[in-house]
Amino acid sequence: MENLKKARPQMSQRDQSFSEIAAKYKSLLWQKKYWIIIITLCFTAIWIVFYSLFLSKQLEYTSSATLKFDDPRRRTVSMVTDVAEFSSDGKVAILYTNSFLQKVVDSLSLNLVLYTRGINRFELFKKIHIGENAKYGDYKIVNNEEVIDIIYTNKREDIEDSNIYSGSLPSGSDLNLEINGIKLTLDAEIIRSNDKIDFGYSPKLLVATNLRKKMTTSLDRSRTILILNFTYNHPESSAIITNTIAELFILNLLEHKRFRTSSILSSLKDQLKSADQSLNQSEGVLRRFRERNPYLLLSDAGNNIVEELSNSESELTLINFKIEKLLGLIQQKVGSDMNLAYMELISFWEEENASADHIITEQYGDFLDDRSGLIGQNYTTDHPRVLEIDEKMANLQREIDRRVNDFINQLKARQGALQRQVNKGKRNLRRLPSGELDLAELQQDLSVKSQIYSTILIRYNEAKISDASIIADAFIIDHAEAPIIYRDMYDALKVLFIGPLLGLLFSIGFFVFKDFLDDTVKQREEVEQVLRLPVLSSIPVIFDEKEIPDDINIKGQLDYKLITSDYSPTIAGEKFRLLRTKMLSETQGNHKTFILTSLAPGDGKSLIAANLAITFAQQKISTMLIDADLRRGVQHNSFNCNKKPGLSDLLASNKTIDNDEIFQVIQKSHVPYLSLLTCGTQIPNPSELLGGTQMKQLLENLQEEFEVIIFDTPPIEYIPDALVLDIIINNLIFVVRYGRTHLNKLSDKILELTNIRGDFRGVIINASQDKSEKDQYSYSYYHY
Repeated sequence: MENLKKARPQMSQRDQSFSEIAAKYKSLLWQKKYWIIIITLCFTAIWIVFYSLFLSKQLEYTSSATLKFDDPRRRTVSMVTDVAEFSSDGKVAILYTNSFLQKVVDSLSLNLVLYTRGINRFELFKKIHIGENAKYGDYKIVNNEEVIDIIYTNKREDIEDSNIYSGSLPSGSDLNLEINGIKLTLDAEIIRSNDKIDFGYSPKLLVATNLRKKMTTSLDRSRTILILNFTYNHPESSAIITNTIAELFILNLLEHKRFRTSSILSSLKDQLKSADQSLNQSEGVLRRFRERNPYLLLSDAGNNIVEELSNSESELTLINFKIEKLLGLIQQKVGSDMNLAYMELISFWEEENASADHIITEQYGDFLDDRSGLIGQNYTTDHPRVLEIDEKMANLQREIDRRVNDFINQLKARQGALQRQVNKGKRNLRRLPSGELDLAELQQDLSVKSQIYSTILIRYNEAKISDASIIADAFIIDHAEAPIIYRDMYDALKVLFIGPLLGLLFSIGFFVFKDFLDDTVKQREEVEQVLRLPVLSSIPVIFDEKEIPDDINIKGQLDYKLITSDYSPTIAGEKFRLLRTKMLSETQGNHKTFILTSLAPGDGKSLIAANLAITFAQQKISTMLIDADLRRGVQHNSFNCNKKPGLSDLLASNKTIDNDEIFQVIQKSHVPYLSLLTCGTQIPNPSELLGGTQMKQLLENLQEEFEVIIFDTPPIEYIPDALVLDIIINNLIFVVRYGRTHLNKLSDKILELTNIRGDFRGVIINASQDKSEKDQYSYSYYHY
């Protein structure tokens, strides 16, 4: 018995194979199919109402435009033009600024907000002029059969539904209005086809904030393709606003570049003017000196000194510019876009250094592409793959820093050498004779200023050309188009499908979860697994009285649920006959005695006992059915017999139990070979009587007269009568009811009764709802 306790399995799906679980729940859901359909329909109805009242009003349309940026990695930094550029992310950030969004609002007069859905605002508002004295608030156009009223509401000023205009609709297509400082030209046909149109005049900043919420952007992994999406409550309006945002964005970038080139051009113009004045001044000084000294000329040595000094100073000026530019680019690395700063630094370094390794640019660009691709796939910045690329980029950045610093050191070394040449040239210049020295200094000064002027002039001309031919570094490659209506209707239908889907999932989940927590009798395999007892038979449910089939002929006073009485070809009847055969074959000896009991009232053991007894008798086997439920016996009602005298009267009698006494109490049933011993008079101590000597004597006498004896005993949950009888009979069969008897509870009860565990013969499942059996007949259950 201890081994049985350890080996007893629990009600758990872990003990079943996947195929068994699938078959189990498939059968369960098939049984509950009508409930599932009802629940799904209820959810669908609730969802449609909810969607109609709340969600359908939120249906909006999204338009998309595609823009292309110039690849910043391919841009070189010129020493002539110094135009500051944004990275792709920096450019996209402009779209979300209040200043830019307010330009969009002004361009389309979007601060005049149309609340009514399904109307193209650009068809309704043909012209809009908002004056300085325009009043914020909500406006409502009410169409009353060719007469319109305009209602104004401003809760801040305590104005509620004030009629500010009344008039008739014009016969033409346009309606001109001026209300509260707002001049409008409206489409009269649209007003005529709508009973009411709501719109409002809102602050520009508030509208810009709403635009920001309805706009989304995304960059591809190369950071050069921008997808701009905008959502609005009308498809054509959505496309118009999206294209306007894209076009104004391109113009904004172009204005930024023009502003930068214009400022540089203005600065170069001032520098050129100053250089020209300085050059003219030097030329004037040299001319006047020559007028005073017409015969003074430089020697060949003097000319050489002046030429070398001028060349050295010009080259030194160029070196100083390169060093200053590189140091400035290095300083930019601490800014917000370090990667772009590195790309500019690499580009300038490779342009100015003939020995530079151009592969570095490609490597750095590939790292940027790989990292952007991972981020675009929703990888976090602390993901191992992103961290690996960051480490490679950091190593490459250190290599770039080393090479650039080496190049700067080379430039500084050349700077020092040139400075020494300039100092040496100035010392040599001072060794010339006084008159020749003055002439040499003037010529050298003129040469330097002439080179400075030429350099600035070149930069100025290039800046003019750049300013004249400047184009935006972004352009639209795919304009937005109005979303197709049927597509949005399809999306709406998909939303409506959520209701049935939720209902289906809820109903399936509910019944599966309920079944998971349910340990009542369901499947034959489950019963055998938990109780460690064989299932002798599964008896389907029996018809209600209103549904008695025509082939059941027992009427009148007999219980119509005795379906085995007339050999009717029912599934339940055949099940009883198969059960009879099995019990006869498995029981040894000529005299076969059985005890039928159950865990709790209502499991149907009395019905099973009665029908089973009839099937034995139909084989011309002398059969005795004993109603041993001395508290609530019912067999006398089923067979329309007298309740007393009965079993309790025999057991309580002080007389010796012999055949004469027994046959005075036994009653013949309507079935040949079947006798009935009813429960008899109700007594206070049935358990003591059932286990007494009188009961043993009675059983011995009955076994001499009858081949099969069936005891119908009380449930064992609270009453031990069946267990008392089992001591002397040794053939106890449990009746369990489908969907009602708790297997774990029954198993615990069996484990408590360790001394009788070996006497159980098996289990009969009553009121089974197995689908294969229900396909032919459907019965309702007889209540205990």
